Amino acid sequence: MVRRFLPRRRIRVLAGEVARRVKSQRWRLPPPGEFKVDLGSNGDLYWVYRKMQRSLARNRMGPGLRDGFIRLGADTDTLERVDGHFAQSADHRVPAVLGLYREMMRLPSHEEVLVGYLRRALPDRLEYADADPARRGHVYAWPVAYLLDAALTAYERTGNRVFADVAAETLDRMADRRDDVTGRRDEVRGRVVAAWGGNGFVPGHHTVNVTLVGRVAEPFARFAADLPESSRAPIYAATASETLAELDGEYREERDGAGWYPVVGGERAEPLNHLAAAGRACVELHRATGDAHAMERAGALARFVRSTWYRDRGGRRVWDYDPDAITRRGRGTEFVWKAQITLGFVHRGAGVGGFGDRDLAEVCRTLTGNVFRDRGVNATIYRRFTPIEVYGMYNGGLLSVLPLMTWAGTCPGLADMIEGAVAANPVAGGWLGRPQGAIGYAARIDGGGS
Repeated sequence: MVRRFLPRRRIRVLAGEVARRVKSQRWRLPPPGEFKVDLGSNGDLYWVYRKMQRSLARNRMGPGLRDGFIRLGADTDTLERVDGHFAQSADHRVPAVLGLYREMMRLPSHEEVLVGYLRRALPDRLEYADADPARRGHVYAWPVAYLLDAALTAYERTGNRVFADVAAETLDRMADRRDDVTGRRDEVRGRVVAAWGGNGFVPGHHTVNVTLVGRVAEPFARFAADLPESSRAPIYAATASETLAELDGEYREERDGAGWYPVVGGERAEPLNHLAAAGRACVELHRATGDAHAMERAGALARFVRSTWYRDRGGRRVWDYDPDAITRRGRGTEFVWKAQITLGFVHRGAGVGGFGDRDLAEVCRTLTGNVFRDRGVNATIYRRFTPIEVYGMYNGGLLSVLPLMTWAGTCPGLADMIEGAVAANPVAGGWLGRPQGAIGYAARIDGGGS
């Protein structure tokens, strides 16, 4: 299958890149060092978390780490295990550090840690976007949207208004930079579009596609749905509605009721995760306003996504990344780092966007059967859908799976698999090594939400 679509030389290049990245992911510990920072009195709790994570990844340990575990909320049993690691002799320093890292990664998520991370990460990404307007839409649609997902997930689980305030500060700034506000023209459509464009999908041309529309509209609509009493709710809902409406003239629907959007300036369907991004935004807009049109559009996009599913040799549901609008089949299964957007549509759209309990169960079976392979409770490793998913190996393979923690409540066993992968890959940066991970960290906060 691979050789049908890639020349032999390209396969060798990809294979070499995979081997290089696999090798780079091995945790090669530097010489042991002493951890001397007093975590008991310095900085906020995110600062404590960050210092501990980095120190353990650098093979540094010391008495101050125990104070850090206490501040992060370690229970009595965990502290006993921590003390056991410290009690190991110098000859066993490496196993002791590994054990401490695993204990840290399995600590419950802490609201204050996440707030501190978001208050640093969001302004940083927004400044990066402002530095070059040509990339603004892409920065908003990926790192910023991931961080907003984390903030709103945490709010839904805890009801802590701090997370809503962090999201609102960001959304206000984004709204002021929409292309129709700045007067930026879509160079493919030849007009100003009420969305956030970029030059990544049609190189050299500032334009909007369904991914940018869906990814950026979703947090506006989701905030309005989560906080209907907020004075911002109707404004944000209108922002999302206007943005989604910009592509209504390009939307297509087949006889079976399956809906899709074409690629910019073309006739083939957008990739599945791009369509799912629009579907997710429609789901949230319906939650916020009861908009019947949004509900219909979400249902049609859900029918398209579901119609691409087929069974692999193990009898599990899989799907192709770039399916044809008619045959619903593509050239290969969707990479997990892309599929986590598609799966977010299945999860958030259950009961609203057309997906049901049976769909959730089918996808859960795929996740627990196809994505992970057990190597012991603390060494669950991540396995890709395809053998050449080079990008998915970035961040230790965790880039793709951490947002799937949102499935934990509806997919038995998945949380343990993801937590095991995080604990076994110190080089990957832990839960907060990348913006995607913040979603998984937020989903672990025990705030009594769903």
